[in-house]
Amino acid sequence: MMKKFQTFIMKFILILIFFSLLLLPTVLSDIVDITIEYGTTTTPVGETTTPSGDGGGNGGGGGPGVTTIPSEELVPGYSLTYSMPASFDVYQNETGIFNVEVNNEGQLSLNNIFMTVSGIAGGSYSINPGSISTLEPGHSYTFSVSIDPEKVDFGTHTLTIAITSDEKDEVASMSLDVKSYTREVAKQMEEQEKTEEEIKPRLEAIRYLLMGIVLVTGLALLNFFLGLKKGA
Repeated sequence: MMKKFQTFIMKFILILIFFSLLLLPTVLSDIVDITIEYGTTTTPVGETTTPSGDGGGNGGGGGPGVTTIPSEELVPGYSLTYSMPASFDVYQNETGIFNVEVNNEGQLSLNNIFMTVSGIAGGSYSINPGSISTLEPGHSYTFSVSIDPEKVDFGTHTLTIAITSDEKDEVASMSLDVKSYTREVAKQMEEQEKTEEEIKPRLEAIRYLLMGIVLVTGLALLNFFLGLKKGA
């Protein structure tokens, strides 16, 4: 009986080693190390644009007197269009800045152009420049809007952007999401989610490994006791 028991133990150990070596590379492969670097924060400018309905916004440009439209493509009369982010995220400990590009696609000049923002407190943002005296046909100019996250409640806000001139007005909206954490924390959260997604298949492999061990153990014990019964 002792010899049978020893044989059983050896078979059981060999089977466990076999399954472990078979599944261990799958379990341990592609392990991701998370390294978070803290340094000077940078503020991105949104790139996704929402064109106005008056002919659509135009990419490029920025700054005074930048020509964006060939004269032969200008529409008769007055035309004011814009390009701006559809949404924008602001993180703690840094000022969020997004741009609104104003375009004159008409054949006539636009005068006294102002931009206003509503949806958040007036003291929580600034607009630069305050106004544009004249925007010639085919030219564009860029307003920069700076958001102070410490003066805005956390969460999503709908901003209304009004662009006015003596001749033509436009109104648009965008989504502003003020985060309760810094950009570094956001990156850490993204890396953690990515790691969890990559680990899931390994956890499944471990689960199947344990199920295999339980199954093999049960079969080995059954075989052992049947052998004892026959020996008796």
